[in-house]
Amino acid sequence: MVGDAVLTTLTVDSRERKLLVIPITAAQLGSGDMVEMTIELDKTFKPGGGDPRELGFRVYHTFIEPK
Repeated sequence: MVGDAVLTTLTVDSRERKLLVIPITAAQLGSGDMVEMTIELDKTFKPGGGDPRELGFRVYHTFIEPK
C-alpha cells in the first residue's frame, strides 16, 4: 500500500523463494520527496518450539527501478 491505495494483493502459497515484480507508476507514488509503502498480512503463524513471534513472510530485497 501507498497511503490508503492498495497497489497489489497476492497469496503466499509456498515456502519457496519467489521474485515478485510489482509495476508501480509515478502517479501511484505521489508527488512528495519521499513515499512510505506498507505491507499488510491477513494471517500470521507462530513457528513453535518456544518462539513467541508471529510471522508472515520474509522480504529479502526491495528496490525501485526508474524507467
